[in-house]
Amino acid sequence: MGLDIGDQRCGLDIVTILDVSRSMGGKNLEKLKTSMKYLVKKLNLIDRLSIVTFSSKVDKLCGLTRMNKNAQAKMEMIIDKLEVDSGTDITVGLHTALRVLDARRQHEGRTSAIMLMSDGEHNGRDHPSTVDIGDIPVYTFGLGRHHDSQLLQGIASRSNEGTYAIADAKQASLNIAFSSCLAGLLSMVVQNVELTVTQKESEIQEVRAGNYDQARVNKSVTISFGNLYNREKRNTTMFLSLPAVEERKTTDVLEVTFSYRPSGGGALFIFTPITATVTRTGSPVTVDPIEVGNEIARADTAAAIEKARKQADVNDLNGAQNTIKNAEILLSNLNRKADELIKALKYEVQLLLHLIHPDTYLKEGRAFALSSELSHNLQRFAARGDATQLVALAIPLVIRFSNQAIEFD
Repeated sequence: MGLDIGDQRCGLDIVTILDVSRSMGGKNLEKLKTSMKYLVKKLNLIDRLSIVTFSSKVDKLCGLTRMNKNAQAKMEMIIDKLEVDSGTDITVGLHTALRVLDARRQHEGRTSAIMLMSDGEHNGRDHPSTVDIGDIPVYTFGLGRHHDSQLLQGIASRSNEGTYAIADAKQASLNIAFSSCLAGLLSMVVQNVELTVTQKESEIQEVRAGNYDQARVNKSVTISFGNLYNREKRNTTMFLSLPAVEERKTTDVLEVTFSYRPSGGGALFIFTPITATVTRTGSPVTVDPIEVGNEIARADTAAAIEKARKQADVNDLNGAQNTIKNAEILLSNLNRKADELIKALKYEVQLLLHLIHPDTYLKEGRAFALSSELSHNLQRFAARGDATQLVALAIPLVIRFSNQAIEFD
């Protein structure tokens, strides 16, 4: 878990790429302006913001600007003047944002990110998949029922820890999505987190850590988790094979260590290795600790969502519905009605089940499933429409910012 060690944080360099195609007119554009104004108000002197818009062409409305009071007022004037145009060329928007970040002279000890919002399908000459994103996180936001969910999720998943959120033009949905992303970026506490586990009197059979990179060297496995927000968790489930025993004994099964750099720079910290010890018995104990059972349930639920999405993508909606129904049954069988994680997972699968329908899957269900898959694989919150109960992976600041965003809207 990432734990804040004080009030200081590193500065944030953020480039927003905003869709201003013709379909963004009316209510969509007004919601975008509101969401951007909230974002501006949450940044301060140590942060820098750049605004890029795209339609058939791209406009860099401002470069990275340090957010003092005068700059905030200037940004609000820029936001108020946003107008729609024709075309949706996401590729030129991405290229421009990356050039903005590449041109920085000051970047050491700073957090950088791209926030990309679109409500339509890309129709530019070059496909966005041709863009080399590098190690910059790209957080994508799909607005409405006609955005290209597969494209936006693909851009986020190809980037370094980017998420894909979905929103509609009702209520404060887009503002919640923007503010949730910003809450994490403003609370980053450690970077380059790596966890290493080494087998001792055991054999590592499987390591579940979402889609984070794993490296196996001899008897050790190292998982690269990247950056952590304040109070954000990364759970890793280890499945071990142990030699049989006939009587009670204590066994050292793993040696565990991790390393990280403090947010904002600093020396690499390497944790003193600890040994994980279990008490063996002649007969097996079949009850997992609740936390272990919950994490396995979360991973299994995420796998079921991915399976159902793939079934629905080939028009097997009945199979997809059955997959989600079975996942709901498994969660109910855990008999943990008061457990917040299990409640949130049940709500998630119930909502997806409602969306796996001929009238709603392609317009809403696929986007919801793709957002959920990436969120669970990263163990990082991503907003999904107006469903405020989907908070299983949300850190406290996300909840606070989301509530403020609703009031601001």
